[in-house]
Amino acid sequence: MRRKGVELFPKQLVAGVTRPSAARLFPLAVATALLGSCQSPDPAGVSSEAAAGPSREIRVLMGTTAELRVGGLAEPAAALDAAFSALASVDERMSLWKESELAALNRMGHGVVSAETFAVIRHALAVAAASDGAFD
Repeated sequence: MRRKGVELFPKQLVAGVTRPSAARLFPLAVATALLGSCQSPDPAGVSSEAAAGPSREIRVLMGTTAELRVGGLAEPAAALDAAFSALASVDERMSLWKESELAALNRMGHGVVSAETFAVIRHALAVAAASDGAFD
């Protein structure tokens, strides 16, 4: 049975480009996922209490601690949970330390991945090309 997703490394996408290693894609994948999940706060959720200072939470993710701060919201718990959920999703797809889509792709050299993982890899290849390999 074929997994739903996108076939990686079709000839028309990477003609003349060597396959990137997972280790080089991971930092870019994390940054892309975090930036893609950012949203401006809803003005209706702002209160005078929230102006007192940001809420801060630390959780263990991706083999390290992740610290997030949220400001300007009357109830920051939902925003913190959403941000940590986005990080956990990146970890599940991009981890090099446990089984993930990226680990399987790295091990096999080809395969089918989710649309989200494909978007990260496509973006990483574009950054590598635009930077003449400085960020590959």
